[in-house]
Amino acid sequence: MRGSSFVILLVLVFLQVKQLLSQTIVVDYPEQTLFAAGDNYNGQLGLDNREPEELPSVLQFFRDKQLNITAMSVGDSHVLAIASDDNLYVWGENGKGQLGTGDIFHRVKPLLHPFFSNQTFPAVHTGALSAGSTPSSNSHSAVVDRNGAMYTFGYNAHGQLGNGLKVDSITPVEVRIVSPICSGLPVVLASVSAMRSYAVTEDGTLYAWGRQLHGELGTGTQVEDTVLPTIVSGLQCISTSVSVVTTGTVGTGSTPSMLNVGATAGSLSAGMVIKFTSGAVINMFRT
Repeated sequence: MRGSSFVILLVLVFLQVKQLLSQTIVVDYPEQTLFAAGDNYNGQLGLDNREPEELPSVLQFFRDKQLNITAMSVGDSHVLAIASDDNLYVWGENGKGQLGTGDIFHRVKPLLHPFFSNQTFPAVHTGALSAGSTPSSNSHSAVVDRNGAMYTFGYNAHGQLGNGLKVDSITPVEVRIVSPICSGLPVVLASVSAMRSYAVTEDGTLYAWGRQLHGELGTGTQVEDTVLPTIVSGLQCISTSVSVVTTGTVGTGSTPSMLNVGATAGSLSAGMVIKFTSGAVINMFRT
């Protein structure tokens, strides 16, 4: 009975979330089986076809290889996932190089990433869909390896890759964070939204870069595009460690001045929330 109720609940979740996202991918814990449903025009469901799925379907690729998923991020129409073999797998849309595979071909099933065969990643990130944005603006990705090296790839019109340029990259580029204030610069946390990126380094400093319209980067300036990691004002060498960096999306017809941790997609204003291990929460959105 417990298993049946879970399956029914899972189906209800798919039908509900489908109103917000073009596709949905859910990990069934503790079995860690991947299910996918929704639009599939670029193969973003990873089912080895481009047919839409009205109900959850199992991604057979990982089941056949007896692999579990340890980390995953779902973008507008592309997916990054870390499997139990410590490898990075990608699939879906790749028109801007957001899969980082060295080409712009879409992938209809999971592909072992060709550039990271000897590295392990505890975290992956994709640009999230936000109201009023175009598909191309949600097309960059980031990964952080176990040594604290951060790599980005994909769409870069606003400097969101953090490599000092505004040119898309179809291969991973390493984000080199240099601070004149603190020592110890490995990245321990990262987050990306539609057109901006954030990283927290080992020394407790928060950096931001990419598109800025309303002070979302929190750097103390109104520079529209920041192409290199820049220290967020007042958040360098902080004594308490940052545990979560969450980027917000723009809610239709809503411009709240406060972001709430745990709020649902579509109800957040452009900005970010930083939650410290001490329990304190800082709102980085500025009206």
